[in-house]
Amino acid sequence: MGQQESAFPVSATMRKNLNHLQQSMLDLHKVLVDAERAEYERTKGPVSNNEMLQLLLSAEEFSWLRVLSKMIIVVDDMTSVRKPAPAYHVPPLLVEVRRLLEPEDNGNEFETRFFACLNQNAAAIRARSIAMSALEACEDQSS
Repeated sequence: MGQQESAFPVSATMRKNLNHLQQSMLDLHKVLVDAERAEYERTKGPVSNNEMLQLLLSAEEFSWLRVLSKMIIVVDDMTSVRKPAPAYHVPPLLVEVRRLLEPEDNGNEFETRFFACLNQNAAAIRARSIAMSALEACEDQSS
């Protein structure tokens, strides 16, 4: 692919696929947050939605989820209509998303915690499966 060709913005079809990927990652994030909240409340007592938001933003026990939060933002940025990303940014992004969604039990903190959640939570398995399908649609489109 030539330099000039690679500077084209993300296509409408790819933007649609990336939007689906982003939504599926948001759904996965919600499942993981809900699971972590249930565990937190089991040991420390109930928290309000506002308290939970503060915990997600600043508490160490929820820091691993911020990795996924940041990736969702990056995917969202790729779909901007006002400031379209160049298409050549998509393949490396998809590699990073795949790394995130394919955790190892002996990986970094995100991978370890995500892997554990997948082994304990059927909703997390379903949400991850949907996100992987959305990722594969993006990968098929970008190749």
